[in-house]
Amino acid sequence: GMVGIPGVTATGGNHQVVVTWTEPDFAGNPGPALYSVYYRKLGDPFWINGPFDLAERATTIRGLENGVAYEFGVVAQVADGNVSPQLGVGSATPTPGAGASVFVPIDPARVYDSRLAGPGGTPDPIPGNHGSRVMSVADAIDVVTGRVLQRNVVPAGASAVAFNLTATETQSRGWFAITPGDASTYSASTVNWAGGSEVIANGLTVKLASDRTVKVFNGSDQATDAVLDIVGYFIDPSQAGQVFHEITPTRVYDSRTAGPWGTPDPLAGGADRVLSVADGLTPPSQDIVPAGATAVAYNISAVDTSARGWFAVTPGDAATYRSSTLNWAGAGDVIDNGQLVKLDANRQIKVFNGYGPPTNLVVEVLGYFTPSVGATDGTYFHALDPVRAYDSRAAQPDPGAVAGGSTRRVAIADGRDITTGAVTVADVIPVGTPSI
Repeated sequence: GMVGIPGVTATGGNHQVVVTWTEPDFAGNPGPALYSVYYRKLGDPFWINGPFDLAERATTIRGLENGVAYEFGVVAQVADGNVSPQLGVGSATPTPGAGASVFVPIDPARVYDSRLAGPGGTPDPIPGNHGSRVMSVADAIDVVTGRVLQRNVVPAGASAVAFNLTATETQSRGWFAITPGDASTYSASTVNWAGGSEVIANGLTVKLASDRTVKVFNGSDQATDAVLDIVGYFIDPSQAGQVFHEITPTRVYDSRTAGPWGTPDPLAGGADRVLSVADGLTPPSQDIVPAGATAVAYNISAVDTSARGWFAVTPGDAATYRSSTLNWAGAGDVIDNGQLVKLDANRQIKVFNGYGPPTNLVVEVLGYFTPSVGATDGTYFHALDPVRAYDSRAAQPDPGAVAGGSTRRVAIADGRDITTGAVTVADVIPVGTPSI
């Protein structure tokens, strides 16, 4: 008799679909059956070959475009060579899942500066002793006057932003914590400083309130000025954006060996330098950031500093800058900051040295972004309320200071109480998450 047709079920995931099927009626033919799978975009005339001669009744088809409907066909062949008269067919649409978003890089823009936030552009530092301030990230402001330069650099509907938060004019030891603008409290600090007269920044991402605001809490006992810069935002994946590709952290530039015969070539004060991020230095490797990449996740370090100063990082073809990226308070500081930055068409960034004497810089790349439209792989961003995942000072797995010259692997799956270390939110980082 004629072998029956498998009943096919397809379930979409991120850039993939899980296909399962029922065992058909063998109609008296000898078993077992082997199965072959085919797939195509819904409406395409031609099938693409999937895996052949499967004994099990399930497979995963990877490398698919999210948001595009596909159909999947399965045919059975039994031991005597008889096959199903036609494909069993099911359909599904790959999707990145609930809460996913894509990144939109922008030229770095300043959106808040408390030194210019008072009446007539006067200082209005954030009060100490856990005082807080809600800040809009919608519009870019002038770095000198504080007046609005550009509306809607972060558009309505954005779910999160990539930012750089700087503490300046510090008067005593303290910290800032940044949260969505409608948060009532905080559970993790964002940037910390050791005492007065420090200038220090940290780059991260933060979920937004629905009105495009964030809130900054001041953990110092003194009023402290805050500066907030934006380098990109995250939106629903139904809109065009960028997806992330993780790589092993790789050094791409070191001015200490960039001169002739590996000699130092520090960046002069008031000058800028265009750097390629395409190839790795340590270890030597080509195209760690491939052609077509639109932005990178990177770390920049200032070393051999001899006076107070700052770096600003922009796309390689930017004529100027609108915000700083890394600040240091004085001679002898060695300091770094992790951030995202848009690339020019040649996979380049530009670093400006704000003022002062020549300063060496080091740049490492941790990953890159490519367009989400038409992508068949890549990681989507999921914003969450900030939580503390590990603190060696608290009673939790692996407590205690990390010894010099040693390493420690720590779990970051759960959110923990900032005082006791007890788990307060389980699985804030789900199983299978490729990067954070």
